[in-house]
This record gives sequence, C-alpha cells and structure tokens, in this order.
Amino acid sequence: MIRRSALVFACSILAGVLSSAAAREREPIKIAIVSRTVFYLPVWLAERRGYFRDEGLDATVEVFDNAERINAALRDGSVQIAMGTPESIMVDALHGGSLRIVAGNAGRLPHFIIAQPGINSVAGLKGKTIGVLSDQESTTHLVPQIAAAVGLQPGDYAIKPVGGAPTRWKLLQSGAIDAGLQPFPLSYEAEAAGFSNLGPLTAVIPDWQFTSTNVDERWAEAHRATLVSALRALRRGLDDIAADPAAAAAVAAEELQTTRPLAERALADTARMGILTPGMDVSMAGLVRVHAALVAAKLLPDEPFALGRVTDLRYLRDSRDIVLRGEGSFMLGGTQARVVGQPVKEVHVAADAPPVRTDPNGTYQTGQAYVQWQKLARPTGLPILFLNGGTETGAMWETTPDGRPGWRDILLREGHDVWQVDAPGKGRASYQPFPAVLPGEPVFRSNESTWTLLRIGPRYDPDQAKREAFPGTQFPTDSFDAFMKCAVPRFAGQDDVELASYAALLAQACPCVVVAQSSGAYFATQLAARHPDLVRGIVAVELTAVPDLAKVDAAALARVPHLLVWGDNLQSTAYWRNTRAAADAYALALHDHGGLADVLDLPARGERGNTHQIMMDRNSEAVAGLVADWVRAEAPSQ
Repeated sequence: MIRRSALVFACSILAGVLSSAAAREREPIKIAIVSRTVFYLPVWLAERRGYFRDEGLDATVEVFDNAERINAALRDGSVQIAMGTPESIMVDALHGGSLRIVAGNAGRLPHFIIAQPGINSVAGLKGKTIGVLSDQESTTHLVPQIAAAVGLQPGDYAIKPVGGAPTRWKLLQSGAIDAGLQPFPLSYEAEAAGFSNLGPLTAVIPDWQFTSTNVDERWAEAHRATLVSALRALRRGLDDIAADPAAAAAVAAEELQTTRPLAERALADTARMGILTPGMDVSMAGLVRVHAALVAAKLLPDEPFALGRVTDLRYLRDSRDIVLRGEGSFMLGGTQARVVGQPVKEVHVAADAPPVRTDPNGTYQTGQAYVQWQKLARPTGLPILFLNGGTETGAMWETTPDGRPGWRDILLREGHDVWQVDAPGKGRASYQPFPAVLPGEPVFRSNESTWTLLRIGPRYDPDQAKREAFPGTQFPTDSFDAFMKCAVPRFAGQDDVELASYAALLAQACPCVVVAQSSGAYFATQLAARHPDLVRGIVAVELTAVPDLAKVDAAALARVPHLLVWGDNLQSTAYWRNTRAAADAYALALHDHGGLADVLDLPARGERGNTHQIMMDRNSEAVAGLVADWVRAEAPSQ
C-alpha cells in the first residue's frame, strides 16, 4: 500500500513536471481585438477550449478599442495577430507598408443604426452627432453612404470618433452622441432601453469586410508555422459556433457581459445574416466596397482594386486540411478503329518467354482520355478542370519536381473540387498504333530542347554542373532530371479527338474554371467558344496558340473571363516573342468583343525568373495564390 502510494505520488510529480515543460515549450502569441463584440467569439472559443494549446501556442487576447494602436503594436511586434477592421491595413499595404490581411472574420455588417429616443428615421439625423470608431475605420466611411441614401449631405451632420461599440453605447446612454452604428447584442440592449433602431446597415450596404485577421508580413514570413497554427485554432473556434450554438452562446454571454437570451439571439442573427464568413475566407465583394470607400475619402488613389497587394492568403490555405468526400478516376470519350493488312509477328515479350504470335489487325479503342478527380466534403468555389501541356500528363499539376505541393492541392485548399486529365495518347490514356490508327508518329523532346524551349536557360549539358540557367531562374534546376522522367510523347494532328473527349468531360464536371498550360490552354479557349455556359473562366498559363476569332463564336468566347499568365525571358527567342505577341493581340480582340482578358505579367509585378513551367517554379505557390484570387473575383460560384 505504501509502495503504491509512493508510485502514485511520483507519477503525479512527473506529470506536473512534464506539464510545466510543455507549457514552457508553447510559443507565446498575443492576439488583439478592437472591442468586445460577438464576431470575436471564435477567438474566445479557441482560447477557452484549448485549441491554441493544441497547436503549441500560449495565446493571450487583449482588447485595444483603437485600430491605430493595434496597427502600431503589429509593427513593433508587441502584438502578433489582430482581428480588427481592414481599412487602415488596406491603406498601409497600398502605400508600401508591411501590414496584410491574412484571413477574414466578419464579411458583412452586423450593425443597426441606433439613435436617441425621438429620432425615428435616418433623415432625422440632420444636425446630429454620430459616434464612430476612429478617423480612418469602417463606421467613418459607412455614415456618408447611409446618409446619402436619404438625401443628407456631409455638412448636415457631425461625425465624432469615440471608440468601439461598448464605448459608443455608454456615450449614447449619457447623451454625448445622438447616434451610433451598433452591432448586436448591444443593439438589442439599446432597443430594450427605449432607443430607436433605424434599421440594419445591410439594407444599404449588403457587402462589406467589417473585420479581418491582420498581421505584419515581416513577422508572418519569419513565423509561418506559428501563424498557420493560430489560424487553424481560430477556424476550430469558428466551426464550434455552428456545431453547438447553445454552448457558444454561453461563452458569448460571459465575454460580452450580456444575458444568455440576447447572446443566443445575436448568434442566430449572425448565422441568418451570414456575418461570419465560412472557413475565415475574406469577402472579395466586401473588400471591393471598402476600397471604393477609401478611394472616395481620398485616402487611396483611384486605381482598380488588387486583392493580392492587400492580402496574403497562403497562411489560411495552409491551415486547411484537405477533407475529401470522394476521389476516383475513369476513362472518357473515344471511339473504335479498325486496322487491316498488317503482318502477323512472333514476339518475345520477355527474355526467357516463348514467342507469342501477335496479330495487329483488328479493333482498337482510341481517342479516350483518362480523368482523375477529387471532390471536397465542403467545396466553396467552382470546380477546377486542369488540362496538361504538350509533352506532359495531368500529373504536372500534382506536385513539383522537387516535391512541393502542386496547384492541385493548393486549389483544393482554396475550396475547389479538381479534375485532372491525361489527354488522348498520353500517360494513362494510352496510345494506339501509328499511322494505322493515330495520324502520325509520336513526337519526343530531348533534355536539350526541353531545357531551352521552356526557358530554363540557354544551354543544357548532361553534366549538371555545366548546365547554364538564366540568372535568377525560378525553376528548381537541381530537379530537372526528375522532371524529365515524367515527359511523354505527343501526337500532333488530333485536335478534334482531344476536344471531343474534353467536351464529354465538361458535360460531367462543369460549370467549372479551366486551368491549362501551353497547348492545353489553346484547347481551353476552343472549349469556351463552344460551351460558354459550362466554362466559367480560363486561366491560360503561357498560351502557345490562339483561336482564329473568325472561325469560332467570338461573342460566346468573350463571355468567358480569361487570365493570361506569363513568365520571364520571353525575349530570349523569336518563338516566344511571337507567341506572346499573338496572345496579346488575342486579349485585345477579346476586349473589342466586350470580353475580359486580364494579363498577369509576372516580371511586371516584380516576380522575375519564371519559366514556361510556372506551376513547378519555386514561386509556384505565390502565383497559385494570385490565380486563386482571380478565380474568386471573376468566376465566383454564385
């Protein structure tokens, strides 16, 4: 008995030591929020339920009640993550600063216009003082839009920066301000106290990124794993709200210092109004509205909004596990062909095997494609259909030659189901006798010609140490030999065969966005011209042939938005100069037909060294993020 007690005591001491050691090993991070409102509930749930601890983080949450102070703390490193308003982040980023939005939070406005008793309409705010958060944050820019909807001019009212929603509620009660934009549940409390509710802001402004998850990119780059872990914990907190609203309401009531019924009502309205964006995605439409308001306020120049200059969504993408509801593969398309008049042969199929009589005459399956698919448990965007380039298969999208995740996994994490194709005559689609069935011999490409054609460098040598690459090339040159092991022959002259198999796949997998490279991108344009209802967007990575608009339905093709992506060193050969010129002329022609053809010129954006294999280059993840941003903006699922 004594020995057992001693053992239990020793174990308890050991457990305490291990627990203390684990606590010491957790990385401390500070998360700032701008006030106590219901849309910060994911933070509180992650903190209370140990989700940060599960990720090896020791997180503390602090309320700042001032966005400018939060941003200063992000810059000096005293705060690592902030969940606050995006306006000053956007201004900072677009003026060359280091602050960035890395995830969403509240993608719609949860506010109601609360005014003193006796003010019964927005028009009644004429001559009144309206309290807002600060000089540069959201409610400041919202008030003019609300007032203008009823004919009020900026001089008809006063805007007073006073702080967050709890502060505005106190000032409303004291009479120091006449009105304020109050989120629930504070709006409920105001109604119960006899204040006037003049209606929801969403009636005037349906989309607005009200709060976002923000960082200093210098810290984020140096602590990528930490940020990804924190976002994973926050997403678990967000998921808990939908999974158990009653338990989440209990936490909200404590944190907001309100009643349980009001907290439950707030969460119900949050869900009904779609305030918290699923998966912590940003609201593209909401950010566009924020940008327009900042331009109108003369805080930003009047330029088109560029999501990639304001956000860095790589960390959010990495925080998402790929959860599939299914995956599989099948053969698609094709027909039968007869071969006659060929000699019968005896072939030794293995060294020690007896000869086998082979008769090549007969019926063959030809023109089929191999299709592989992965479907997410909860997709949020349109499916992506990947088409391969000339001497490659659908595997080109799966991984890079040096083992990094390919665009397939990146776009799965962005919420898209994916479909990959091995074109007829390539890879697992197999090929048939030539010229008896296929119109010509297979075309093979040597290491030497591939190295130069793909613009990796000016000269290839079998000795890796003697190969010449272009300065700053993004291709992982040490893995070039691994890349060439994936090369397959191509068969020229079978455009109609490939298009027929792709068209059959469109009918099964789409509406979708087609992401394609090189000659595959040419087939994407042909498909879009024939099936604009199914192809909702084209991402053409270095389009090497363009359709003759006089021979296709140009009006139908112009209905499909295009993104043309280009790498570096295009001036190195006449072939690439002419290819780019033809594609630029095609983009202009689409514009003339009323279409959208955006050009992502990577060198013009400061991304130097990209090759023809952009999806395999060392910066492929960053480029995939730009592609995902464009798809989200120009080919939304709804």
